[in-house]
Amino acid sequence: MGRSYSINGYINAVKQRSAKTLLLEGPTDRGALRRIMTECHLCSTHTVVDEAGLFENGDLNGYGEKQKILRTISRVHDILDKHPELGHKFATLIDREWDGLRLEPFELVNEWSAPEQSSNNFITTGHSIENYYFTQEYVVDYLKHAHSEYLTTTFRDTIQTYFPKAIALAVAVSFAMNDAKVFSRSKQMFGIGHIDVDRETIRLSSEFSDAALKRGIDEPELLRLRINDSLNEGWTVLASKPHAKWLPHGHIGSDVIWACIGAIALYLGVHRAACDSIAHGNQEERRRHWHSWLACTCSDAQPLPATIEWMKR
Repeated sequence: MGRSYSINGYINAVKQRSAKTLLLEGPTDRGALRRIMTECHLCSTHTVVDEAGLFENGDLNGYGEKQKILRTISRVHDILDKHPELGHKFATLIDREWDGLRLEPFELVNEWSAPEQSSNNFITTGHSIENYYFTQEYVVDYLKHAHSEYLTTTFRDTIQTYFPKAIALAVAVSFAMNDAKVFSRSKQMFGIGHIDVDRETIRLSSEFSDAALKRGIDEPELLRLRINDSLNEGWTVLASKPHAKWLPHGHIGSDVIWACIGAIALYLGVHRAACDSIAHGNQEERRRHWHSWLACTCSDAQPLPATIEWMKR
């Protein structure tokens, strides 16, 4: 990462820059914003884009990336009267995660609301920046790019039918993993074998329990049954709402959704190797493709347009 800072050292560096500074949580956020900046003809002479990982000493040891940014925002507010230039030179973008939400499906059907934004401290609408591509439009666009030989009319129509079910499963898995506190053990665990697709539903298969047991997750079969049962208790209703895509955990939700897309392809008769590639293929290529897609379609993806406007001011 290069040089590391304490909070005060970092704020002093920001004050000395001629360009503005936008502070983000991590490399995925930075890659997305830099690609949007390129699309908008903005460069580092306008805004320096930093990651919270540069705080590696001093008073932020042991804090997560979001907490580092929140502590920095608080310190900036404390000195804003003496250093008013920070009010227009420094901005942040953080993940909402599930802040301000009650994680109950029936309540989220009607009570979800977007986070409030300030003039220079921005919060993603969904759990993480990955949620901006939790749409069937993006899935189809990427399949056109990387797997066009399999994107038949039937496959496209089936994605349209089943995508809300994939979102419902992604939300159910995300909340269950949160309750069980096993996000770190669940990373990149989901494959097409863990997904059962039939004429009516998408659910977790018994293979999920075997994989979860190998990851050291307690009572995995009970967890699987609880997740599948919860699909009948509200998540499927919630998935019909436009805001449902904002609720899955960014990384776990992505894993589940793409495993569902691969499982749908398998259900339609595509050979297994191609389905595995759809679910897990070139991750870096898919990330770059998503960044370009987001850069060209983000006009309604708040607060990203507001963030760009702040850079331009």
